[in-house]
Amino acid sequence: MKIISPDTKRINRLPPGQYEVDEIPVLDLGNKPNINKNNFKLELSYNDKKTVLDFNNLTSLPEVDLYCDLHCVTTWSKLGTNWKGVSTKTVYDLLTPISAKFVLAYSYDGYSTNMPIDYFLKEDSIIGYSYEGKDIPYHYGGPVRLLIPSLYYWKSAKWLSKIEFIDEDKRGYWEERGYHDIGDPFLEQRRRL
Repeated sequence: MKIISPDTKRINRLPPGQYEVDEIPVLDLGNKPNINKNNFKLELSYNDKKTVLDFNNLTSLPEVDLYCDLHCVTTWSKLGTNWKGVSTKTVYDLLTPISAKFVLAYSYDGYSTNMPIDYFLKEDSIIGYSYEGKDIPYHYGGPVRLLIPSLYYWKSAKWLSKIEFIDEDKRGYWEERGYHDIGDPFLEQRRRL
């Protein structure tokens, strides 16, 4: 199934205050986790329910193609990117955490980020494992990363290790440091007021 992000249907695809780049800039916390397809595990949890997927389990789920634009809070935007992965809704359905209102995503490097569940469940939100027809490069967060194109790119956790469905909001790494809890690029939600 091919998903085209709603942002790519806009007449002006660049949010306010953004400039277009040719390549995705590489930004991270400086910790480089030792992770690859062979030792990758993705934990899904909700209260006392838990399941763990390895790379083969993840890639055996129904695949989607995503065409989207990426917008970073540092003001760059990369237009027209192509990804393959699994719909976040498919992963959600593995646990069916029906009363969860938020998601906290964790990375192998110690990073975390939060979002309301409605953004996580958008049609164009995926757990990606392919970029531009190839494995996601390690420096772009491979082998597996979260992609939430309707929000600033810091919400799309690299080197994804865990997705926690939660009933009450908890802030992630940048949110604890003053970044906005939502992060909509077209509303310029960079910092909390």
